[in-house]
Amino acid sequence: MSESSPALEILSRHPWFGKAGDQLASLAGRARAKAWTGGQTIFQRRENADSLVILVSGLVRLSLITEEGREVTVRMAAAGEVFGELGILDGEPRSTDATALTKVAGFTLAREDVWGLIEASGPFRKAVIGGLCSRLRETTAQLESIALMSIETRVARLFHHLAVDRRKEGGRIEVSLPYSQGELASLVGATRPKVNQAISQLLDRGALVRTKAGYSCHLEKLAELAQLDEI
Repeated sequence: MSESSPALEILSRHPWFGKAGDQLASLAGRARAKAWTGGQTIFQRRENADSLVILVSGLVRLSLITEEGREVTVRMAAAGEVFGELGILDGEPRSTDATALTKVAGFTLAREDVWGLIEASGPFRKAVIGGLCSRLRETTAQLESIALMSIETRVARLFHHLAVDRRKEGGRIEVSLPYSQGELASLVGATRPKVNQAISQLLDRGALVRTKAGYSCHLEKLAELAQLDEI
């Protein structure tokens, strides 16, 4: 695989694999290109975990089905993110279902290739540990917000998260909402009517403004309503 391959470019920008140093090109050469259509299952809970996925484009929902048959969204994976890594690292079956919400393109890396890099590269090992700790903190924060915060606060935090990566000096930041109403409700642990009501409240307070492409976000107002210390 050439040095300018898409797999190498994506992996070099990832916070884990970017630490692989001289071994990255060899690893990228073993990556396998994959594509899924919207609505297609990528893997299912309790399946054997033989590879992880590096997402190049599209949106993937990681979810669980409760005993009552209700689907609960654990998180969304977007371009540049890795998912399916837990089973690779601990050898256990998949812990969630993974479903392509849009047309999705990515690369898979086999378990043995990832473990070969873990054993060979100290910087990569540290990056993996740091990434897993960050994921755990995010999950803890999500559970805290569902248990202790109002729906308006949860929705404000979600919009703030979407907007903060597109921060500009002053003014508003325009984002398109990459979820359906049902998926958004599942993410914040609420019903669709309650989420719609919360969005209306954010619109009334000037934290959001509807646009043709989605919403224009006011970071300072969102941070205040989301009870965040930093903008």
